[in-house]
Amino acid sequence: CESLARFYAISFGLHTVILRPTAVYGPRDRGFERDGHVIPDLIRRVSEGADEAPDRPLFVWGDTGIRRDFLYVADLVRASFLAIEKAPPVTPINVGCGSTVTLLELAERIWAARRSDHPEIVFDPSKPIAIRMRSVDVSLARELLGFSTEVSLSEGLRRTTDWFLAKGARR
Repeated sequence: CESLARFYAISFGLHTVILRPTAVYGPRDRGFERDGHVIPDLIRRVSEGADEAPDRPLFVWGDTGIRRDFLYVADLVRASFLAIEKAPPVTPINVGCGSTVTLLELAERIWAARRSDHPEIVFDPSKPIAIRMRSVDVSLARELLGFSTEVSLSEGLRRTTDWFLAKGARR
């Protein structure tokens, strides 16, 4: 896609911006409709466990060493508008929080957004994981766009969990 964007910029003068977001999450995430996205999956399991079996442990695929950089959807939208306004043509710009959390920290924050007790979290390292660490350099987003995230991970998880519960969303 980036090569095609360059081709159109060179051949036709089309002003194209290229954003490379980290793992995006938030309300209306399609991951709530199917498996595969870690945040919707954990929110669903924590919420269902809180209602159906409050003493059941939270099972998480992988292990405690896996790290990710997550980006709340409203921050991605804001970055997109800034890029349209300020980004040089066909310059790839990484957009993310700029820091990572472990899956353990993520699971604990999701649990805290829904429940007040301390979770029993059990990791299953036999389950597949794609990449152990996903992090990007967001310095161009800061320099060229003046972008930094406004929604913290804890706040974004709370908003996403509240949306999930308000919609009565279940699998």
